[in-house]
Amino acid sequence: MGQVFKAHHQQHASHRRLKVIRKEKLGSPDAVKRFYQEIQAAAQLVHPNIVVAYDAGPSGNTHYFAMEFVESRSVASCQGVGPAVGAAACEYIRQAALGLQHAFEKGLVTAT
Repeated sequence: MGQVFKAHHQQHASHRRLKVIRKEKLGSPDAVKRFYQEIQAAAQLVHPNIVVAYDAGPSGNTHYFAMEFVESRSVASCQGVGPAVGAAACEYIRQAALGLQHAFEKGLVTAT
């Protein structure tokens, strides 16, 4: 649906993640609607294990979603490097589960 970039906010002197809808999706009103539904859902989530939604809207001939930048690495990068890193991977998963629980409590995720 979109491409995500690391951006620098000049006024705040900090980094952000900037998601921009893909050009090929711009011609689909349904895709643009889903893009904004994602933004509305993210804006409802205030939790330490979920990135903060800062801003969104149209810009020129595209649409963007600005969110918190979190320096991180993937859980996959932790494979095969020993139990200490394995414990860190478990902690990452625990944090993600807490964020998912929050989204569930807000009605944005359902259990089946």
